[in-house]
Amino acid sequence: MDTGNLGESIFAKWCHQVDLVPNRVEVDKDGWDFLVALPPSYNSDLKSLDKDDSHDRVLIQVKTTQKEKGNRSIKLSNLKKMVDAPIPAFYLLIQVGNNGEPIVAHLFHVWETIIAKVQKRIRIIPKEKWNQLHKYRITLPWKIAQEISSPYGLELSTIIRQNLTETKKNYSEKKYLLREKVGYEVETGQIHFQSKLPDKYKDDIEAFMVDLYLGEVDKVEVYDWEVTDKRFGDEIVIDKQEGGHFSLTNIEPEGPATIKYITEDHRSSVEFSTEYYIPRGIGQLVKDESKWKILYKAQFIKFSIYPEGKKIEFLFETPDFSKEVKLSEVIDITNLMLFLSGLESNEKVNFEVKHDGKLFWGGNLNFDQYKEELSIEYFQSIKSATKLLNHFNLKSDVIVKPVELKNQVGLLNFLYELLAPKPTFIRLEFSAESDLLDYSSTIGLLPYTVVIDDYLLPFQLKAQGKPTKSDRVEDDQVFYILKTSDVRIEQYRILSRERDDARSAHEEMKKQSIEKYDTEDQMVMYFHEDDKKD
Repeated sequence: MDTGNLGESIFAKWCHQVDLVPNRVEVDKDGWDFLVALPPSYNSDLKSLDKDDSHDRVLIQVKTTQKEKGNRSIKLSNLKKMVDAPIPAFYLLIQVGNNGEPIVAHLFHVWETIIAKVQKRIRIIPKEKWNQLHKYRITLPWKIAQEISSPYGLELSTIIRQNLTETKKNYSEKKYLLREKVGYEVETGQIHFQSKLPDKYKDDIEAFMVDLYLGEVDKVEVYDWEVTDKRFGDEIVIDKQEGGHFSLTNIEPEGPATIKYITEDHRSSVEFSTEYYIPRGIGQLVKDESKWKILYKAQFIKFSIYPEGKKIEFLFETPDFSKEVKLSEVIDITNLMLFLSGLESNEKVNFEVKHDGKLFWGGNLNFDQYKEELSIEYFQSIKSATKLLNHFNLKSDVIVKPVELKNQVGLLNFLYELLAPKPTFIRLEFSAESDLLDYSSTIGLLPYTVVIDDYLLPFQLKAQGKPTKSDRVEDDQVFYILKTSDVRIEQYRILSRERDDARSAHEEMKKQSIEKYDTEDQMVMYFHEDDKKD
């Protein structure tokens, strides 16, 4: 009995029962017999067809046997192609009787178990035999077999779909990660080198090794070194040199974390997001567990916890304000510095660290030693500028000159308070030719201009209230005081500092507002930017 052709014919018949399209490979060189097209199966949440990412094809290799659990030995060359293929792949084992009719079938999904077996086997094959993989075989593990019984076509289609819960993109990415990471669960390799420790470690090699595995050691001068890769317990040298510099880079974080500081009276707090790093693989190198640490890194901020040593370290640096900075990259350090500036002398601060949203560590700190020489006006202007950009729905990842923002700190801070939920009071003292007490209210229009990166932001405030006479008299001029919390941004323009002129924008806004608000019962006063305002 020609079981090979028989099995393929049976499979094709099953496909036609359920609208699967079995595209047969003419010459079996790729590791599979059929490229099977699947009928459309759209996600119920799909809003438009251009966003569809459902599976449309799978690879099937058909094996036929007259024995129960028979004919499961597959050439490694064949298996590797199925493992490397980015789309779903399956082996179909059909058991037939003496009459050529199917008795039962089993489907083997090329996924975690098979991928691990293939990667482990090819790991130890010497290079000179890489082109002879057809001489090696692996038996499909029976424990992952999924039974297919009558009606065969429907059962086959259903089981294939059950294995394809991910979208096409996610499935391909997950299969790639399985292929790349399986076998590294225990240990990924070792580094052997001879070197002189950097001076800051003072011959403490264990502290050095912890920082090295955290990616915190930069360019250590070495005499000779080698790096090994260890997978499935098999270790190979992947790089070896004499002399030069050495460091570990591209260390992957364990996951997201947050760090929050809260004053004991809860009057103030600050929280920033970060990622945490664990020095994996140092168990045999650093016997003193009190030196093991977990590292948290954000822009300009580092925080370390020594779980066994029962201590923490907190380090930060301020940006170089003589240079341009990306506004979005200095937000965390800005919020931290403003928080520290509000602390009392020797005041303790509670903190909590969360991993993936779950509380991991807590305690309290005294930041008194960190409060010297803080450039608070820089940070105040940065925070206020960010709030202003967000208010106008403008991007905050702009490149700014900190000195330019600092020169606008008074105006920026005033706008920050104005945009806050609580009322902002404004006090205007001015002279007027008319008796303002004869009007039901007075409106003051105040023009301002803020420059942030290329954004030129002319805007006009409207302050409204009932003024009172001031005791101040100059050259027979009567002065009034308008103190009110009825103040808001009445108009604004978003312009380019390179192409536009703020003066013409202010003139336009002034004209529009005076026409709108100037009535017989209401006085409108326009204040130029150099007029006195409190």
